[in-house]
Amino acid sequence: MYKVIDNFLNHGDFEKIVNTINNANYKWVLWEKANTKSQEGQFQFAHVYIQRNTIVESLDDNVVYLIMKKLTELYKKTQAVTRARTNLFLKTDNPIGFGYHKDIEDSETHETILYYLEDSNGCTQFKTGEKIESKANRALIFPAHIEHQTLSHTDIIFRKNVNINFREA
Repeated sequence: MYKVIDNFLNHGDFEKIVNTINNANYKWVLWEKANTKSQEGQFQFAHVYIQRNTIVESLDDNVVYLIMKKLTELYKKTQAVTRARTNLFLKTDNPIGFGYHKDIEDSETHETILYYLEDSNGCTQFKTGEKIESKANRALIFPAHIEHQTLSHTDIIFRKNVNINFREA
């Protein structure tokens, strides 16, 4: 159902992504709901690169490129990005589930990669109950139509990940 790959990128590429996203000029937008299944107060910040196959924000910072380059190496085929963004969640007092959802509702050919940028006690939880911990430089890859949710963290101020939906080109 899913793959977990630790040390997904080499250290240099991982540092490039972290430094880009942690830069004070990185543009974050508040989403009042983390996803369509979230309850009131379950918000997040996002930086959207690609939405519905359309480039929304410049790709010049290479965040999406570095991750997709590695995926192309793994799959040995070119992959097409249909949606790409960076997510930022704030620390909560207690773990909160942000609502089970599917990244892509109507396709069994798309996959999701969640690329975690720091260690935290937050995680991604599948509807089956399985939890994947947020660990720096870890990739979680799964079919985009599988229900999952963000479980908030309580141990660090910010938790960030890159979320990309893709399919074979």
